Amino acid sequence: MVPVTCLFGGTFNPPHQGHIGAALHTLSELGFDRLGLMPCKIPPHKSTAGISEHHRVEMVKRVCEVDSRLYPELVELSLPEPSYTVKTLQAIRQQQADEPLCFFMGEDSWQSLTAWFEWPELLKLAHLVVMRRPAGHRSQTAAEPVLSSELTRLKQLHQVESPIQLTTRPSGQIYFTQSPLFDVSSTQLRQALATPDNDSSAINVDDWLSPAVIHYIREKRLYV
Repeated sequence: MVPVTCLFGGTFNPPHQGHIGAALHTLSELGFDRLGLMPCKIPPHKSTAGISEHHRVEMVKRVCEVDSRLYPELVELSLPEPSYTVKTLQAIRQQQADEPLCFFMGEDSWQSLTAWFEWPELLKLAHLVVMRRPAGHRSQTAAEPVLSSELTRLKQLHQVESPIQLTTRPSGQIYFTQSPLFDVSSTQLRQALATPDNDSSAINVDDWLSPAVIHYIREKRLYV
């Protein structure tokens, strides 16, 4: 099979099953072997709950150590600010000019894509793999999201139905997956980690964080 680079970006503060589970499910659906977890650079004015870039990177590395399909991709952290996905992909393209490149994103990111910096350039650099929630996992009262005319047109022009089509060219296509629902957020987990003795209704962090990440968080006394 043609080598394919797959990337999934996030703050990973902390990296949890909501991120990793959905992304690995998507990787399996595509039939590809490896996924780069790409910590985003966070501007100084944006809150990280007191967690440094170093700690976010170390937690991502520990997630990757326990699953051979994962590896840390730290290119964005080495680039000058301001940080934009299009600039990150341009930097990766300089190293991988002809290899298919798949950028994973959640459905919410897809729906707000036209607000991204230089968003029309993204498909010149990579394929977009949109991790959609299966219809059965949507709220019964929630309607199917209405796309803007720009995204509707983009979908019509670039959507492909088979993952194999993502291997036929370096960039320019959009594939929609059906990703399982992982109902947890980083904010909820940070709150649970900050109050370990709270009541039984709280989220059990052991269900959502890998043992290696939990060990690191407790060793470094993060989120307390």
